[in-house]
Amino acid sequence: MKELDSYHIDLEYTYIGYTSGKLKSITPIVLRLGEHPEILQRYLLTIETRKGDLKKYVYYLDKRIFEFVDKNISFEVKFRDDAPINEMQYIYRAW
Repeated sequence: MKELDSYHIDLEYTYIGYTSGKLKSITPIVLRLGEHPEILQRYLLTIETRKGDLKKYVYYLDKRIFEFVDKNISFEVKFRDDAPINEMQYIYRAW
C-alpha cells in the first residue's frame, strides 16, 4: 500500500473567491487543518489556469469529481495569501 502525501493548511483564510480552470489530475492525500489533531483524507486537485499555470487545491472526498477530469470547472475557494495550497469549497459549474 502506497503512503499518501501529507499536507497542512491553516484555517485563517485571507478571503473567499471564485475561479475556474481545467481539472488535470486528482490525487488522494492526507490533510491536517489548523491546530486540530485529526488527520483527514482529501483529494488534491491540480487545475490548469487560462494562463497555463498549474494550481493545487484540497477538495473533499467526492467520487463525482472524477467525472470532471479534463473538463473546465468553476468553483469557490478559500484563499490565504502566499499559501502553497488552498481549499476548494464548491464546484458550481462544469463544461
